[in-house]
Amino acid sequence: MRPGSGDQGRGALRSLVLMALGMAGAAGVCGCYSDSCAEGYLCEIPPPEPSPCDGDPATAPAVDMCGVFVSEHGDDRNPGTKAEPVNTLQRAIRLAAASQRGDGKGLPRRVYACGGAFKEAITLPSGVDIWGARLCAGGDWSYVGPNQLTTIAPPAGIPLRVTRGEATSTIFGVRVVAADASASDGKSSIAMILSQGAKANVVSSEVIAGDGKDGERGRMRPANERWTASWATTARTRARPRPPQVPARS
Repeated sequence: MRPGSGDQGRGALRSLVLMALGMAGAAGVCGCYSDSCAEGYLCEIPPPEPSPCDGDPATAPAVDMCGVFVSEHGDDRNPGTKAEPVNTLQRAIRLAAASQRGDGKGLPRRVYACGGAFKEAITLPSGVDIWGARLCAGGDWSYVGPNQLTTIAPPAGIPLRVTRGEATSTIFGVRVVAADASASDGKSSIAMILSQGAKANVVSSEVIAGDGKDGERGRMRPANERWTASWATTARTRARPRPPQVPARS
């Protein structure tokens, strides 16, 4: 081995290590370096910070950055924040589906709905969540429980349609009520429909269909109709005994 070749080798190795660590650092891994080739380091990637938007709908706090807010006392010209909610569920759903509020800020695909009554039929793309039964008084927006569900009850039509989308929707704290004979055929009552490929989890909610249209009254067949009389005549004829045969006189 030539003099100094060991130093050159270590220098080359050091350059390779730095290059590799630089590439790893670009991918989010911490840099670890030692002058000694005998020393080794293990760099662990720290777990991601939990999102304030994650959690159980019943206990997770309602945060502006986590969705669009809708109240029956809101205004559809509002941006959909806790302080300035929109007025209709469909407007809130459109904003959530686009992952942005009226103020242009990105956010998860979620709708927070007050525990009130919304007399509108809505279409929900799969992947957009509805977290209902929220206490809106005072700007709290926490879950108030099953006694104050968000009610979707239009006077006509199918209240809730879930269409095909990118993910599975969570429908929580909602009561869906269809009026009697309110479907497009004028006869059926359908509260919720999932289109082909749509996915939804309905949790702590109620889906209620009304009564269908009464059927037409049946028609009583008159007793003197032909087939009835014919049957009766045939029955009597078959039951009537034949008269006795009298031999002819010669």
